[in-house]
Amino acid sequence: MVQVAFAKIKRGNGLQGLVCYRPYPERVMVLFLQNNIRKLYDTLLLITSKIVKPKRVQMKKLTFFATTLLAAWMLQACNGGNNHAKHEDAVDSAQAVNKETAPVDKESSDFAVEAANGGMMEVEAGKMAQERAVSQRVKDFAAMMVRDHSKANDELKALAQSKNITLPDSVSGDAKDHIDKMAKMSGRDFDKHYMDMMVDDHDKDVDKFDKAAGKLSDPDLKTWASNTLPTLRVHQDSAKAIKDALKK
Repeated sequence: MVQVAFAKIKRGNGLQGLVCYRPYPERVMVLFLQNNIRKLYDTLLLITSKIVKPKRVQMKKLTFFATTLLAAWMLQACNGGNNHAKHEDAVDSAQAVNKETAPVDKESSDFAVEAANGGMMEVEAGKMAQERAVSQRVKDFAAMMVRDHSKANDELKALAQSKNITLPDSVSGDAKDHIDKMAKMSGRDFDKHYMDMMVDDHDKDVDKFDKAAGKLSDPDLKTWASNTLPTLRVHQDSAKAIKDALKK
């Protein structure tokens, strides 16, 4: 599983991604300590020696200063960037496990992971909209989202379990960002943002499921995508109609 952590570095998370990677912390932290801590320490020691004049400060104090800086960096890395890392971990981890176990082809497993993530987001966002929305049409639409996507999510979970496909256990990435942004809004602004988001999401979902229904290699996931597509089209049309109505 160590390659999972290094994959995060390749995606641009750098050493911070390695230090703060959570699914396999023991192995990853050992690798980090073995391969990077000395380099970081030597670099910080060199920097502090330039900042603090060695003649005035004992080497012991200089070493302590460098160590403190290193500890502060590691703490900031894990806390300051932790929110986004959490957003990515569930999807990344599921895809990484599927890559190693290869229960089905990569395209099919990636579709299942992304569909599960999007489906969970629709349910969470729908529940929030049922409570916060001002418009009754928006509330009713949100109730439909919770009902239909909960059903689709359950179907996908059962299908994935039968094929040993690992799915994310929480909303991640952009989907989580949507939920976080909604939580800060209220009133008509909330209604408009939610419906804008629903139109955009369902435009993408319809396109994604349409392609999956036509070309996925796994026959069962292909059938599920095809059977789910009509419901997504209904959602898409309803979302656009409500979005237009809110403009008036």
